[in-house]
Amino acid sequence: MNPPAAPRRAAGDGWPRRRGASIRTLVRRRQSAGSLTGLCGFRPEGSETDRLVPTVPDWVRLALESVIRAACPARRKPIAHAAMWALGRGLDRIEVMSEVRDVGRYRQALLDAGRAEDVEPWPYLVPAAGRARIDMKRIDPAVAGRCADLAKALGLDPSVTATVAILVGIVDAPLPERVSLRVEEQVQRFVAALQRRAATARDLLAQMAGHTPQPLRVGSWDV
Repeated sequence: MNPPAAPRRAAGDGWPRRRGASIRTLVRRRQSAGSLTGLCGFRPEGSETDRLVPTVPDWVRLALESVIRAACPARRKPIAHAAMWALGRGLDRIEVMSEVRDVGRYRQALLDAGRAEDVEPWPYLVPAAGRARIDMKRIDPAVAGRCADLAKALGLDPSVTATVAILVGIVDAPLPERVSLRVEEQVQRFVAALQRRAATARDLLAQMAGHTPQPLRVGSWDV
């Protein structure tokens, strides 16, 4: 249940490491197609048995198709390849957020205190009119493992975790305006919800010295 270790990131990538930071700097960088560097040459690195099959909103699939057209206009790229590329990129960004560590610490503290029944799931969802699976065949097992670790640390559904990471991975991509605004809106929504949840976790963790820890219940935060 320990929060995932933060990967080393190049300085100046614009993603918020500090608590309560804004993502506006990163979003403004979407003007350049350079944000899609690496997608055209991406190849799955897993074996035949490595697979991740998240269920994502239909509009996220459409966003990935727009990313493919922007990055590889001369040839078609499988949507699963774009999803795996975006997933890894998004995980890199989410894992460095202090809020992830804050929530993970509180959930682990509950377990250490013998309060496993109070380690409740986070019922966060990405809005969708319809949903479909993306079959990520031959996914790098390390990436799949990181996605599972993040889901466990935050208490998120695995498909929701993958969806959020994909969106975070493409938020700075040069997408059509309507698509980019929707992606940005949902990334902003997730970051804000995570910040609220982390604030609650910090408050409850601070009460644990000499007190019984309280469960992080649905009513304790705004999802």
